[in-house]
Amino acid sequence: MVQLRIALIYLILTIPVAAQIGPGDIPSKVLNQSLRTNLNSEVVMEWVAWLIPEELKEELRGSLKMKRSLPDSLVMGKWKLGEEVGYVLLDRAPSKVETFEYALYLQEDGSIRAVDVLIYRESEGGEIDHPAFRKQFVGKRNPRRIIPGRTIQAISGATISSRSITYSVRDLLTIFLKLRAREGK
Repeated sequence: MVQLRIALIYLILTIPVAAQIGPGDIPSKVLNQSLRTNLNSEVVMEWVAWLIPEELKEELRGSLKMKRSLPDSLVMGKWKLGEEVGYVLLDRAPSKVETFEYALYLQEDGSIRAVDVLIYRESEGGEIDHPAFRKQFVGKRNPRRIIPGRTIQAISGATISSRSITYSVRDLLTIFLKLRAREGK
């Protein structure tokens, strides 16, 4: 039974996932609720796209766990609250049978402000949207220190989804930081 479970987790985590999603892939009501909840305010989002050069795609290949293909650009919302500036990136990750969408909120320095599960389609595994689980990501800024089962504890009953979102957040943060460093932003 343990071998079957390990094989299932491996299979799920090796399924290619869409490179990234944009604001048009999420119902506006869901996205607006997430923005209000995680930024504690009404904000006007400026959606921008940073081009990902082929050299960077080559550099990233093999170092990402969930992303099997990279988009031509990284789409993100740029927000500003007073003097505070940050970004929100939307993404999709696999669960046991379906996929789910989530938002990664970053501070200007690249540290994680919040992770918010936007749409979860399965009856099991939705515990990854529990605040105690999501809080584990807050403040992290080094993708290599976002490790399932070590720095991010899995949730019993949501093992596949918790590993999946952890690796997906790690990949998205890696892409963002590498691209920001190249762009000098």
